[in-house]
Amino acid sequence: MNASLTSSRAQFQSAVDSLRMQVDRDTVLQARAALLAEAHRLRRKLDVHDKDVRVGLCGGDPISPVAAQAFNERIGALLEHCRPYTAIHTLREPTTR
Repeated sequence: MNASLTSSRAQFQSAVDSLRMQVDRDTVLQARAALLAEAHRLRRKLDVHDKDVRVGLCGGDPISPVAAQAFNERIGALLEHCRPYTAIHTLREPTTR
């Protein structure tokens, strides 16, 4: 394949790719709606399962209490890491800009 044909194909692909991602009022509002829905879904899951997601003792051995505490701390940290994604107040009011 010659360089000219390769360049033409690259330009064509670039034009096609630019058309795939059109940013206008409607697509921004659609993206906002999708993000809001996902934030609500995640918030509901966190609220329902926040207290349930714990690891108990695995056995009567001396390591189980330490291991359970370590796992529960990590689970708690993961849940707290997810909470900011549910801060939907930043998405509630669409701007007119």
